[in-house]
Amino acid sequence: MEVTPIALLQPLSYIEFMLKDHSMAISDSLSQISSSTLAEIVSNRIPVDCIIPVEYTEEMMAEVDVLPGLDPKTLFGATIPDKTRQLILDSGHRYGAIVFSRGFTREHGSYATDVAKGAIIGIATAILTMGALVGTMIPTKSISQVSMMIVDAETNRIVYYDRTPEQEYEPLNRRNLEGQVNSIVKGFK
Repeated sequence: MEVTPIALLQPLSYIEFMLKDHSMAISDSLSQISSSTLAEIVSNRIPVDCIIPVEYTEEMMAEVDVLPGLDPKTLFGATIPDKTRQLILDSGHRYGAIVFSRGFTREHGSYATDVAKGAIIGIATAILTMGALVGTMIPTKSISQVSMMIVDAETNRIVYYDRTPEQEYEPLNRRNLEGQVNSIVKGFK
């Protein structure tokens, strides 16, 4: 089955920012950077001939937010949400790509502080247990995960789906995102 041309819905990204106090907040600006970068990368990897700008409603975000948890082996044949389907059909396309990314990055300096704290805790544990327990707490620097679904809006079916596992990658690093997208689309081509 040839799936071309494809309309790409503007990717949805949830990028959180971890502050030095370990609080997390979704960053609209970082999410937008991720979305734009993903749109460009995906457009160069699959036969995309248009990008559909999307104002994601709460309902649509809830629908897309489940992508990372879907099981690719049991997903095929599932139907797609009506609003998403209509956006693709209204663009004059049969096939559409839906891309979702999520992850977090840190405030500058917070990772080094957490590494130092982990080392101190490890040393203190070793001293207090007279060497019986030795360990260090290594914090996660950042996380990135990308999911992609190709849908057939005419038949209302999902024809391709894949995702990367959560990886300790910087979610805004172009090379990381390219690698994640490449691993997703290799099964599509």
